[in-house]
Amino acid sequence: MLNTQTATDGKVWQQVQVAAWMTQRDMLASIKPIWGYGKEILDSSCNQCHATPDPKHLTANAWVDGLKAMQQYYTLDKNEERVLLKYLQAHAKDAPAEAAAEQATE
Repeated sequence: MLNTQTATDGKVWQQVQVAAWMTQRDMLASIKPIWGYGKEILDSSCNQCHATPDPKHLTANAWVDGLKAMQQYYTLDKNEERVLLKYLQAHAKDAPAEAAAEQATE
């Protein structure tokens, strides 16, 4: 274990490290296209019934339940749903500062 932090909601997060090998062709040079796609999904899906929520409205953990509660109202496939959840979590209220800086440059 590398680091332990307690989130504002009292949940304890533990940083871990994993080593893996993969070919470079399977990697993207930047996460920005993925976050751009996540934002497109958020903007096009969530505003059908209500105003598009700010990702900072909830914590990363709370977005799991928030998205589950909305499943009956959208028609995303599993991959789109995963991208949307990761986008929301990476830009959530308790997300690290790097994500906020990335979002500002999108």
